[in-house]
Amino acid sequence: ELPVEPLLTSRVNVPPLLMEKIQATFVTRLLYGGMVVGLLYTLMRWIFALHLIILEGQSTRQAIGNSIRLTHRTKLATLLLMLALNVLLFGLVMGVLTAASFLPEKLRMTTSYLFSQYWATLSGFLALMLSLMLMPVNMIFLTHLYYKACERTGLPTTDQLKINKI
Repeated sequence: ELPVEPLLTSRVNVPPLLMEKIQATFVTRLLYGGMVVGLLYTLMRWIFALHLIILEGQSTRQAIGNSIRLTHRTKLATLLLMLALNVLLFGLVMGVLTAASFLPEKLRMTTSYLFSQYWATLSGFLALMLSLMLMPVNMIFLTHLYYKACERTGLPTTDQLKINKI
């Protein structure tokens, strides 16, 4: 396996033959790692582009340019804040689920096999809810970071978002 973040590589399906060729030499592993770092760098520079397109009504090219200006010296801080938020949420939910699973044992309660099966199902459902909750929470947090970056750089903000009632 390559020493690259599994979350990133799990979403990219590279044919096994090509992965063998990549892993064959140090140079190809270095190039592969460089490409992943380059993609992450580009993502961090363009992270506010969607906000600029939707909220400000800018063209894609303008939005990317303004996103690059907004993230000029804050790429690492933005990445670390997003990482900290996700680790905190994930750790909190998993900690509560783990603590709840040990609760019957700590209270010296006897549980049936059926209860343990229901608990496993409930834990899986709650983990699914966590994964569904992370995307909107991240978008809200990114929007907060976007407005702070606009305030810091002096970029004027105008909300061009139009919501039509059904």
